Amino acid sequence: MSIVQIPNTNKIVIIDCLTSIETANAAFMLYQDHHKERFQREPEIHALLYTHNHVDHFGGAQAIVKLAGDENIRIIGPDGFLEHAVSENSPTGQIGCGLGQGLSRGHSSLVAPNQSIKEDDGVLRPGIVGLEIICQLTPGTEAPAEVNSYFPAYNGFCMAENATHTLHNIQTLRGAPVRDARLWSRYLDESISLFGHKADVVFSSHHWPTWKHDGAGSGIQDDKVETPRILILTFLSEQRDYYAHLHNETLRLLNNGSTPAEISEQIMTPPNLSLRTNLRGYDGSGNLRFAATLLNKIIFADPKNTDAKNELISVYRELGQGAENGTWCNRYLCGAHELQYGPHEAINVMTPSSVMALNLGELFDTMAIRINGPEAFALENAIAINFMVEDMPRKSLPGKGPIGWHLRLSNGAMTGHGIPFVSFKNPRDGGDMKDSKAELTVWLSHGTLVTVVGTAAAGHKTEIKTYQVVTLGDPGQGHCLYPKA
Repeated sequence: MSIVQIPNTNKIVIIDCLTSIETANAAFMLYQDHHKERFQREPEIHALLYTHNHVDHFGGAQAIVKLAGDENIRIIGPDGFLEHAVSENSPTGQIGCGLGQGLSRGHSSLVAPNQSIKEDDGVLRPGIVGLEIICQLTPGTEAPAEVNSYFPAYNGFCMAENATHTLHNIQTLRGAPVRDARLWSRYLDESISLFGHKADVVFSSHHWPTWKHDGAGSGIQDDKVETPRILILTFLSEQRDYYAHLHNETLRLLNNGSTPAEISEQIMTPPNLSLRTNLRGYDGSGNLRFAATLLNKIIFADPKNTDAKNELISVYRELGQGAENGTWCNRYLCGAHELQYGPHEAINVMTPSSVMALNLGELFDTMAIRINGPEAFALENAIAINFMVEDMPRKSLPGKGPIGWHLRLSNGAMTGHGIPFVSFKNPRDGGDMKDSKAELTVWLSHGTLVTVVGTAAAGHKTEIKTYQVVTLGDPGQGHCLYPKA
C-alpha cells in the first residue's frame, strides 16, 4: 500500500490496498497515527488507485471503502482490470523475500473500479483536483491489466509491479498467465523515455523506493561511487536489459534446437548484471532435482511405496532449505509437508462483496466450473432457467438496471447467455414469457442471486423455491441447481 497526499490538502490517494480487509485496515491505522501526529487531524481518503489485477493489490478494497465512509469513493483501475481480476484467480515452511511469500489469512474483497484508465501516456481524466496523475498503461507485462503512474507534484513515479527489487518471474508457480518478457522490456524502455529523467524517486507496490542520486536501498553495489549518476535510470535500464536478454536468449537457444528444460540450464546472466541484488531471482538448487523428478514418478506409479515417499520428503526438504528463492523454498517445504501429513483443504475467502462485483456471465461461470460433469450426464432432460435480475449494476450506464440471463444445463455442461429483461406478468396466462424456451423463470434481486449462486458454488444443494423470489414454472425438486460433487 502506497499513499500520496494531495498537495495543500488533508486528502490522500491510496495506491493498492494489500491482500485482505484485515491487513489493509491495520496498514491504514498505522499510517493514520503518523498523519495525525504530523498534521493534527485524520486523513481523508479521496480515491483508491489499483495498479493491476492481482489480489495482493486489491484484496483490501472493502476496508478502504469503509474507512473512507463513502461507498461512491473514486476507485480507479487500468482498462480490463475487472475481467482479469476475476479470470486469474498454512504458514508451514513459509519464508519471506519481500514479494509473494504468501497470502495473509484474512478475507479478500473485490470492489469494482468506477473509473477505467483507457488513455495511454496522458493525464488522468477525469482527474483528481489538486493532484495531476500521468498514466502509462502497460498491459501484458507483470499483469494483463497494469498501469504506471507519474505524479509531477512530487516527481514520483509509481512503477506498479513492473520494476521491483528482484528479477520477477516470467512463468509463475501459482499459475498466473505467462508474462511477455519482450513486451515487458519495451514498456520499461518507454518508462525511461517518458519519466526516467524527470523522476526524483521510483517506487513500486512491493519493496523500497529508488532515489535519484542516493544509492541506499537501490540494489546497486559498486565498490566505487560514480558521480554524478542517475540511479533511477540505472535501475530501470538494467531491468529493461535483463528482461530483453531473457526473451532473446531463450528464443535463440530454442531455434538452435534446445528444449525448455535445457534452456533453463544453458541461459546465463549478463556479467555486468550478475551482482545486482535487484536482478537476482533468488533462485538456486543442487543436483537433487533429478532425484525429486525420479521419486515423484515412482510415487505416482505406486502411491503406497513408503520408502520412495520418505526419500522424496527428505529430498524436498533439502531442496527447500538450500533454495535462495523464497517461492521455490515454500513450494519444496510445503510439498514435503503434504507428502508426510497430507494436503490441507482449500479455504474459500472470497467475500460476498467480491461476488457482487461480478457480472452475470462471470457469476454463473463460478458455478459452471463446479458442476460434476459425469454425474450431470444422468439428467434425462436439459434444464433451462431464465433469471430476471431487477437491480444489476451496469457497466455501460450509471446506476443499476434490469438484466436477464438464460441458463442451460445439458450434456453435463452449464452454458448461458444474456437475454432481454421481461417484467413479471400474471402467471396464469404466462404473460410475456409464454414463448420462452425455459421451463422456469425466476425474478429476483441481485443480492438474492449472489446468495443462490454462492451456495451452489460452495458445493451445497440449493432449491430456488427456498429463496425470496417470484417464479413462473415448476420450482420444485427438479430444479436443484447443483449436482452433487
